[in-house]
Amino acid sequence: MANDPYWYETRMLIHADELADPNAASVSAAMTADFADWQEIGSGFVTGPSMIFYNNYLGVKGCHAFASGDSNRYIRFTAETTNLANTDFTIEAYVYLTDVPSADNTYRCIFQSWRTSSLAITQDFGFILGRTSGVNNVQAKLRASAWKSVNFSFPLNQWVHIALVAQGTTGRMFVNGTLLLTFTIPAGPADAATNTIGLGYSTNVAPSVGINGFVRDVRFTSVAKYTAAFTPANPLPYPYPVRDAKGVRRFTAIGSALTPYTADYKYGGGCMRFDGASYLTSSVAASGADWNFGTGDCTIEAFVKVEAAPASGLYGQIFGIWAWAYDNGWCFGIDSTLKPAFWYRTTTTDYHLVPASSISLNTWYHFAVSRQGPNLYFFIDGAVVASRSDVAGLTLGNSTVPIFFGRRSNTAGDWFTGLIDEVRVTKGAARYTAPFTPPTQQHPEAITVVSGTVRDAAGVLCSRLVRVYSRANGRMLGESWSDPVAGTFSIGAAEECYAVVIDNTGSYNSLILDRLDPLTS
Repeated sequence: MANDPYWYETRMLIHADELADPNAASVSAAMTADFADWQEIGSGFVTGPSMIFYNNYLGVKGCHAFASGDSNRYIRFTAETTNLANTDFTIEAYVYLTDVPSADNTYRCIFQSWRTSSLAITQDFGFILGRTSGVNNVQAKLRASAWKSVNFSFPLNQWVHIALVAQGTTGRMFVNGTLLLTFTIPAGPADAATNTIGLGYSTNVAPSVGINGFVRDVRFTSVAKYTAAFTPANPLPYPYPVRDAKGVRRFTAIGSALTPYTADYKYGGGCMRFDGASYLTSSVAASGADWNFGTGDCTIEAFVKVEAAPASGLYGQIFGIWAWAYDNGWCFGIDSTLKPAFWYRTTTTDYHLVPASSISLNTWYHFAVSRQGPNLYFFIDGAVVASRSDVAGLTLGNSTVPIFFGRRSNTAGDWFTGLIDEVRVTKGAARYTAPFTPPTQQHPEAITVVSGTVRDAAGVLCSRLVRVYSRANGRMLGESWSDPVAGTFSIGAAEECYAVVIDNTGSYNSLILDRLDPLTS
């Protein structure tokens, strides 16, 4: 993928093409917490009122945040355990914990399904952290078995894969693929009762036993996937439509369950599709400043296909920050005659950039608006279709409403019916000021390669572990082993970074290469 010279000015980049889980056929109740904020998973998904989803956080595409003792911060699945009572199954997840129990007889519950009713006893299971006699441990329970524990210091401040497996009358607990516990579990009679699965808290005791940290990739599979030590697979792609490739984004609302629309798209294998009654939004508190441009240069662009025109006299808002108030909002829209427009307003006046001609239904177009100083340009497929030169000093986007895709921002209305792909918002740079050729591939994520050759102290080419970290926050961006023959390595990085070459033989100190700029190095 090519470099983007304006990557540091890019504030949002949405490809909308995340792939569905290729193992979906084997997952009886796929509960992927990554996108549970906007899509119901299974038959009874519930979150607490202050549940938080983060996108592109802690080095992964998405996760949920939990806080011990916060009764509003939970995820619960109801009516999901009946099919687990007598069958083999696997429960697994990636967790990122910031603490473990610090006092005896206290606990941190990662997930649990537990009721005191005898009707539900065969469905009991759980994975918790505990502390006994000053020693930390992990504990597991399956069906009607007693809690089993093993002393273990759980890794903190890193992503850890955990798994709990029922195979016949044998239960197993794994951490990062290491088998920690093997224990006997009862087969149990058939049980028609249903139970609640709690994620990040216990389902029958106080929320104080919840975890502090993050959870992602929660999967319930109706087979015993792991029966011996294994290497956890890299997390799979996710079937949610919006991954902001640029930064952390908290998405807080969706009108209907959107998954990547793969029957049609511009690039990459998928896009967002809106049916005239659905929308996507992101909270102002998390990231509103990214699309508030002030008086500076900016560029807003996307590929758009309109599938149905709004009713006569009405408009469809494609995406933007737009409310029925004078608040410096902006958005792309379409009217009932299929004339696209870019709308923006100050605290007193509406401005419209509208081309002379209408567009066609069911046709992909590249829309772009670019501001450079006093000039504002509206491009369709690289051609200037409208412009004005009187915007010097005007504030664009100093709004208090969220960004919305598919409808007006503040209240339901101005619904859009169609497809949106390859959304990119750039703050501080006018990408287009004259006619241009529209992008012919996905917008780049400024993916460059940190590469080199590793030699030992004698100058011999060798294999060593190389890791690349963000200089901004220390997050690991990638790792690779150098080739044992050629000594070469290459790791993708999209920001200023540093590389660490680790001598796993223990003979030498690590080598640190600092201040690597991916645009010039």
